[in-house]
Amino acid sequence: MAVKVDVTVQAEVDDMVGKALDKFGKIDILVNNAGSSSQLRPFLEMTEEDWHYDIGVNLYGQMRVVRAVLPHMVSRNYGRIINTSGGQGIPNISIYGAAKAGVVMFTKALAREVASKGVIVNAVGPGLGKTGLVYRAPQEFLESERQRSLLKRLCTPDDVAPVVAFLASDRCSYMAGQLIHLAAD
Repeated sequence: MAVKVDVTVQAEVDDMVGKALDKFGKIDILVNNAGSSSQLRPFLEMTEEDWHYDIGVNLYGQMRVVRAVLPHMVSRNYGRIINTSGGQGIPNISIYGAAKAGVVMFTKALAREVASKGVIVNAVGPGLGKTGLVYRAPQEFLESERQRSLLKRLCTPDDVAPVVAFLASDRCSYMAGQLIHLAAD
């Protein structure tokens, strides 16, 4: 089931969760993967509006979705939350990086709050990948990131999927509050 939602709007997030609950009756797994960056430019050229956008989507957005889903997981004493972080500092998207670093600390703190309630929270940091986030980035930027990588390529969804599948599974029953950093830099 696909639901288009703006994670910066709590009412839309709540509506999405309500639709999922109506269709499936429960939510076992949350993969918090929304991400966006306002601009690809140096920090000194960014406005406060850019800051609010990047933090609003990448940190507050994930927090909003967790707030909407978590009561249902806690009431069932079961859940897996996988937050997506960046895991690295990339020039010219510094506020995006700051927001994603906040996701890591949110993950660690939340894991301590809810582990005893049967909810396991972890994060994955895939690094810069071939996703919609970078589709408009200049080729020079993408090439510099490829060259920075130990593997000389960008991350792909196929690189990330097995890690997310493990974190979502019952095999991941003793790891909480961790960031699995996939970026090869």
